Amino acid sequence: THVNPRKLLLQGLEYGVVATESLDDLTHPVSHRLRRVWSVAGKDRELLFYASWLLFVGVLAVIGPSVVPHGYAEPARVDGSIIIAAAPSLAHPLGTNHLGQDILSRLIIGARPTALTGFLGGGLIITIGTSIGVTAGYVGGWVENVLMRFTDVMYGVPLIPFAIVLLA
Repeated sequence: THVNPRKLLLQGLEYGVVATESLDDLTHPVSHRLRRVWSVAGKDRELLFYASWLLFVGVLAVIGPSVVPHGYAEPARVDGSIIIAAAPSLAHPLGTNHLGQDILSRLIIGARPTALTGFLGGGLIITIGTSIGVTAGYVGGWVENVLMRFTDVMYGVPLIPFAIVLLA
């Protein structure tokens, strides 16, 4: 049977399912769609703030270790003596810790493994969830039931106790 895409789109618009005004929006080049997204997202100040923050952390993760003023474990010294728990200053904008290490340098160097962990964790969750969902939807039947019960059990396990058991 032939499905009329315009009729399907209009039905979706009528029930609020489709997030576009016309079929033409779906056939425009990517640059047009990106401009449209930017025109809407550019007005949301909170979105811009958090997107800028993520971009800043991403840039720090990439170039941070090459621009830090002090080494990660290198104690800060003045006249040969270690500065322990110093207050913020021009030389150490966030101060030093109890071992005399510059907190800003440690924060910048720590951005890379933090960002990497977040992206890998998110990617892994998306991959596993999509695989389970697509398999359950495609195969159906008892396979779907088993996969969905497994998913229900995973949702039911509290995260912190599970992490403690996993690490023990």
